[in-house]
Amino acid sequence: MTAITSPAVVTSNLTLYTKFDVVIIRTDAWNGLSVGQQAELRAAAVKAGLATVTDRGSEGDLLDRWCAQPWGSSVLASDDELQQWHAALQPLVSQESSASGGSAVIDEISALGNGLPAPVGTTCDGSTGPVISDPTTSDSAPTTQKYTVEPTGPQDVLEGVWRMEVDQQALLDGGFTLQEANANSGVWTLTIVGNVATVDQPHGSDCTWEFAFDGNAVSLDQGAHGNDSCSGDIGTYTLAGDQLTFHWDAQRDYDVALDNAVFTNGLKRIG
Repeated sequence: MTAITSPAVVTSNLTLYTKFDVVIIRTDAWNGLSVGQQAELRAAAVKAGLATVTDRGSEGDLLDRWCAQPWGSSVLASDDELQQWHAALQPLVSQESSASGGSAVIDEISALGNGLPAPVGTTCDGSTGPVISDPTTSDSAPTTQKYTVEPTGPQDVLEGVWRMEVDQQALLDGGFTLQEANANSGVWTLTIVGNVATVDQPHGSDCTWEFAFDGNAVSLDQGAHGNDSCSGDIGTYTLAGDQLTFHWDAQRDYDVALDNAVFTNGLKRIG
């Protein structure tokens, strides 16, 4: 879901390409292995592939997750539109088939779909997003989708160095995928100056987060200062001595349950 700029619309009954990963090893390295080692390496690659397919779930599950996002929408192409796509792509398929070795590869890829039903797809419109209370208004005021609070009062209330540790198994036990657990588990360190945090993530590049506070209401822009690969939340925070906890009501780009699970143990001030 993070591979594209949101909001976005998918055509859920049209498959443009087959995604696959290839394991590559240098010939000299392969020839340097014993027959038993080669067999073990082959078995490990197959096992990893099967585990990946199992972990990511079905295409239908992935589409349901897409449609659950506040920015994810889906449409269906008509039969005529599908035929137009096939006709438009056929010259490219023919061209690649005539290339050296191309025909065998294309035949092998095409065979992966033999006997499988065409994707059914579904329609959904996540453009309206979840409806949550606007924390800058009273409880009786009309609700609206909102991912930021209007800064009011002191904005340096969390200044300092904070650390949290996210347990991989806890995320897996909570029903999150292995990819989500791997990406978020480990030690996080936040160095907050004013209302801006430099975040040392356990995996991936560091981010710059920007908080906005209004009482105990807080919003978090994880895409601050040009870090547009990161996302944003809105919710509340509780500060008790050196212990900081968050509860997120909505997330701009993901299921808010993941962020709440990541922050579930809170953060401890270490500096």
